[in-house]
Amino acid sequence: MKGKLRLSLSIGCLVLIALLPKVIRADAITFAFTAGNGTALAANVGGLSTTASSLKLLNVTDSASSTIDLLSLTDATVSISTGVSSSYSAVGLVLHADYLPGASSVIEVKLTSDSCTTGTGSMTDVCLLGTENTDQYSATKGSTGSFEGVFHQTYLDPVIFAVFHASGLAGSGSDALTTSFNTFNGPPVTADSATLAGGDITIQTSRPLIGFVPEPDTFLLLGSGLLGLASMLRFKLSQKS
Repeated sequence: MKGKLRLSLSIGCLVLIALLPKVIRADAITFAFTAGNGTALAANVGGLSTTASSLKLLNVTDSASSTIDLLSLTDATVSISTGVSSSYSAVGLVLHADYLPGASSVIEVKLTSDSCTTGTGSMTDVCLLGTENTDQYSATKGSTGSFEGVFHQTYLDPVIFAVFHASGLAGSGSDALTTSFNTFNGPPVTADSATLAGGDITIQTSRPLIGFVPEPDTFLLLGSGLLGLASMLRFKLSQKS
């Protein structure tokens, strides 16, 4: 009985080792940026929108490794928008708006750079695209505001896939914006203009663990499996002799 149990454990360890390189895991790639002076954001009843053409990418990171040196993304531009508001109100000095996703055919999250060279025509310089961006915007009159959205991922440039060893898009993307100098008047309040300070865009990808460097636990499993099989082989040979 003990021999069968030892054999089962050994085979189990070796099977687990064999499967490890084929595991697919989620990986988040985040593009953090600051906007240039005077970049405007509009948060109106009809939707939220901004285009930052003079932004500075602070860093590009993924959830499985350290900061990548900007991926050499140069002359970057970010455009973010939503559909119309489902609710829009200001109580005192505080504005709060809930935004619906736009049509699935409308690009609402876009990052471009001269470094994303795969696309041609309308996709020239496009690094990532997303649609159906939705969530909430809150702001204080004369002060700061913030937006945190979720969007449907539609495109990521193959250059970025290659750098992070990603194999495809997975799940939903997210975007966040911070603003200053929010200006809205009323009642009724139907529009707010602000200055974009910065934000980030996060893309979710799937990433195969192929060509990985084994961790100590992996070597322990492999060693346990081999020792177990060696012990069984020795036991069988001793019975025959």
